[in-house]
Amino acid sequence: MKNLFLKVLNPLQKLCLSGKKTGNQFLKILLSLILITTSSFSNAINETAVTKSTKVNLKYVFEKEISLTEKYILKLYDNNTYEFLYFIIKNKKPKVIREKGIYRLIRNKLKLKLKSSNQKELIKHPKRYYYFSEKGLYKSKAKMRKGIFNTELYQSSDKKYQEVFYVDSVFGIVSNNKNVYNKLAIPKLNKKNESIKIEEKRLVEDVVLIEEYRKKAFKENAKLSINKFKMIKAVIIVGNDATQFIYEQRQVASYLKNLGIAVVELYTPNCKWEDVKKASNGAHILIYAGHGITIGKEKEKQGTLYLNEGIIEGEQLVNGLKLNKNALVLFNHACSSAGSSAADDYDIGIEEATRRVEDYAKPFIKLNAGCYYANNYCNYLIPMLTKFFSGVTIKDIYNNDASTWTKIENRKIYSFNKKYEVAIASQICGYVTQITTINGFSKTKQVNRGNSYDIAYVGIPEFTVNDFFK
Repeated sequence: MKNLFLKVLNPLQKLCLSGKKTGNQFLKILLSLILITTSSFSNAINETAVTKSTKVNLKYVFEKEISLTEKYILKLYDNNTYEFLYFIIKNKKPKVIREKGIYRLIRNKLKLKLKSSNQKELIKHPKRYYYFSEKGLYKSKAKMRKGIFNTELYQSSDKKYQEVFYVDSVFGIVSNNKNVYNKLAIPKLNKKNESIKIEEKRLVEDVVLIEEYRKKAFKENAKLSINKFKMIKAVIIVGNDATQFIYEQRQVASYLKNLGIAVVELYTPNCKWEDVKKASNGAHILIYAGHGITIGKEKEKQGTLYLNEGIIEGEQLVNGLKLNKNALVLFNHACSSAGSSAADDYDIGIEEATRRVEDYAKPFIKLNAGCYYANNYCNYLIPMLTKFFSGVTIKDIYNNDASTWTKIENRKIYSFNKKYEVAIASQICGYVTQITTINGFSKTKQVNRGNSYDIAYVGIPEFTVNDFFK
């Protein structure tokens, strides 16, 4: 800009010094100078505006998993702001506490400062950390010098934090949007319908996530037309005394309805056996969330549903359900359905986990279901169903999900029907505090609970959504 000014100024000076009467030329040059400088100034303003509106990028991510149901995530952005997230399962529901503020990172010293101190819940953490050669953050210089084993928060390079959202094995769908306070895809009730009964209230889902999955299911699935989606019928059941799962399953129902699928919803306290039997007639998808238990092999009492009337045993399921051939049966959060149970205080072992899964699946395999699929994760069903509707085989879906979050421990031919494959997977459950008291003296120690078995399937390996229409 300075150079342009000088280029125009030089001929102007010459004209003035020569003393010639060149008024018109002088005015033209002066006008050019004004136009050029105004244009340059305008461009400078525009450049500044672009710079200010540039998207804030994620610079560093640090994380620490305290246990399977408790973890910390610290995100540092390139505009010197941060997010500190504390994930926890509270009252059997996933929850995240969010803290935001500004930070300073000079050399290896990181300082965090809250933007507001009026937050109801604050995360207990140091206000100062020490950053060391991409290994992570340390509480003190002394611990930093000792190496990685004293790391307070580990640095992560996982690409999932660069996405719009990701699926966590325990906490379900997690938003990466910096401006969203609630990072979990938990729906809320519509305030306009406060006077209507809870089962009739319309839920306000996280529109971005639901729409993203819906579009993905349509976009990636060239084999399944919209009319085919309209031919599919689904039944969603939330069992007796399991109200904590209603919100999650209503979100699944909304997702299915948006695809054109007919959905029957039976939620506690309105999950009666007679209604379940009626709704199951011709159903392609059966989803159950709630309490579960395997009773044993005697008199076909394997897998169960816990409804208003109590436990519905395996033999009753075989005789009462009228599922469509090649149906997809999904169990979510039901004890023993994927192997582990909430009552397990130890590693039940691969053999026992496999037995439970085989027993749970048996009634549905007898009904010629294409697959029985069980998992214990929150907000898992929508991404799983999206892949299924995209034409991915059930074996590939399981391999991807189980290998991402867990270790596949056992894969074999199903004992009761050789057309089917059974597979279970485990992950380290972590340590729990155990207190023992002898002669009035209490002793506390950390006990390793071993492996937890939380995702399993019994199915025809090449089973896909197209088998619904055979």
